[in-house]
Amino acid sequence: MSFRHRITRSPWGLLIGLAFLALQGCSENSASPEIDEPAQNNSGVSLTVIPHTENTLMAVASVVSDSAGLAAIVFSSEETDERISQWVDIEANEPVEIVVVGMRALTEYSLKTVLDRGNGQEVESASVLHTTGSLPDNAPSVTLSQPATDNTEGGITLFGYGSGQRPNSTDPLYFGVDEEGEVVWYLHGTDIQHVDGVARGLENGNLLMFLFNSLAEITPAGEMVSTFDLDGHVFHHDARLLPNGNLLFLTTETQVINNDASPYNGENISYDVIYEINPETGATVWTWSTADHLDTARFPSALAARTTPQGGLDWTHANALYYSPAENTVLLSCRSQSWVIKIDRNTDEIVWIFGEGDQVVDPDFTPNFFTLNNGSFPTAQHAPTMTENGELLIFDNRNDSGGNNLNSRAVRYSLNEENFTASQVWEFIAPKYAERLGDVDELDNGNALVCTGGGNDQTAYLSEVAPDGELVWEIVVDDEVYRTERIAWGNFR
Repeated sequence: MSFRHRITRSPWGLLIGLAFLALQGCSENSASPEIDEPAQNNSGVSLTVIPHTENTLMAVASVVSDSAGLAAIVFSSEETDERISQWVDIEANEPVEIVVVGMRALTEYSLKTVLDRGNGQEVESASVLHTTGSLPDNAPSVTLSQPATDNTEGGITLFGYGSGQRPNSTDPLYFGVDEEGEVVWYLHGTDIQHVDGVARGLENGNLLMFLFNSLAEITPAGEMVSTFDLDGHVFHHDARLLPNGNLLFLTTETQVINNDASPYNGENISYDVIYEINPETGATVWTWSTADHLDTARFPSALAARTTPQGGLDWTHANALYYSPAENTVLLSCRSQSWVIKIDRNTDEIVWIFGEGDQVVDPDFTPNFFTLNNGSFPTAQHAPTMTENGELLIFDNRNDSGGNNLNSRAVRYSLNEENFTASQVWEFIAPKYAERLGDVDELDNGNALVCTGGGNDQTAYLSEVAPDGELVWEIVVDDEVYRTERIAWGNFR
């Protein structure tokens, strides 16, 4: 079996195998880079490697072949397993550059080219040694508190570092670590500044990046495809690029409550609106307002009565969107209401609400609420998603859970959407209480990646948990982290 086919490749591999490579930025190698000696043998393939001019953990490999085919770079060190770059087309005697990513700092790597000529013909170049540079000065301090086990899904774990950092700084703010907690990637570029530390993979292999006051699509090669025209709106917390190419995102608006039943009647409330924008024209295609569909007299907790920067009460504080293309529905997380709301985009109707149905004041507000057979509803939650087998997975901050044990948790529920009953089927009690921030994702192997991201001690726990509750990997980061993303090594190509 050829080397090319021994390595799993998928769109995710192209996404990060290239996306890790490429975003523009700062490096101590920005002066004339040192060029390693070309590696040649009788394969007809030569390889030259130079440091990346803007990223100390990346290298630029130049490949020349006497025949056409598909080429990739295989790299390894004494401390790390063998990895492979993306595959690229190569023409005979035409140099091709491949940016190599996923390497640790100050480490000597051996790199070689693998060329697939087709028809089962595969050759390798001679090897080149390359030593990476040091980490940026602001790189996070990461402690490995639970080493990986046989049940861990290997890969790079991405996160935005330091939720308090905002524009005015050119330091990298996105980082990625390997299974041992070693930094192997950072997002570079003097014009790249994060707002919430989120990067989402797109179907076309590009990244939807959450930058400061903007959303951008960036190619795996680091090229800015576009910054999205949000029609004058300022997004917050979450956005999704839909299969039709439109952008779905959250905004905050403010209005005066006109509801005699509300304890805050006559005061300003800040409420959330979902917008769908056509990025080609900037036209608004669809909107859905919490003020038009929820009970403006319901203030279930102190969170809802906080004052926002917009000058209104923080009535809904939406923080997540999840889109189901099969149903054309959206899950909306309203943190201040402790509700997850399923919305039918065809009718604008609320399909159901997951959360406590008490404290509803408006007699005309009668959506379908779930009855919970066991366990407890989440409070002040983040990041609801539907799992592969149709269960609801949530990071439950538990701000209003009551009792003595306020530790946050990841929790999963089985839903019966015909009779609106639910059962709690799994939970992972987080290492600490996080009154803000948090994330949970289902990984390809069925494990959950849990981000206990905020808290008074300014640390974040990134934990991988198996379905049976076994903690199979965990790191502690020395600052807050909003969300995480895991890209499996096996998906690189």
